[in-house]
Parts: sequence; C-alpha cells; structure tokens
Amino acid sequence: MVTAGGLIFVATSSDRKFRAYDQDNGKVLWEYSLPSLSEGVPAVYEVAARQYIALPVGGAGLFQPRNTDGTPPVPAPGQYIVFALPKK
Repeated sequence: MVTAGGLIFVATSSDRKFRAYDQDNGKVLWEYSLPSLSEGVPAVYEVAARQYIALPVGGAGLFQPRNTDGTPPVPAPGQYIVFALPKK
C-alpha cells in the first residue's frame, strides 16, 4: 500500500514484519513485529481527519510455514491490527 505522502507499507509472512519504506530512497522508516502471519493487503482509512492502516493477520492462511516435522502449525486467531498514522 502506498500513501500520498510517499510511504510504502509492506507486510511479509516470511519474517512476520510490517514495514514502512520511503518511496524515494527505499529506506526502512518503521518496522513492527507481527504476532502472526500477514493475511492480506493493508487498507487505509480516515476517521475524524486521522488516517489509519488496518492489516489482517493470523488464521490458517495460504502461506503458513511448516513445522520441522512437516506438519502445519496450529493457526493463530484471525485478527486485524490497526495503526494510526501521525497527525499532519
């Protein structure tokens, strides 16, 4: 997801991180460790002149890594994590 202010938000299932990058130079500006796998594309919305980003995480997922014995892990509960962007 890309904001009008030049931030690129990306969630990765491989390392369970949610990051904000500067679109001009690719530098990581912010990083958050997710409690489970990301399960979709972030969505941005606005309430009372404040912007938020919602990210679905958890659940069985399509890209769930396997345990060392080859079995699938117990799925984490599905949830949305929401972040407030800084006020302008």
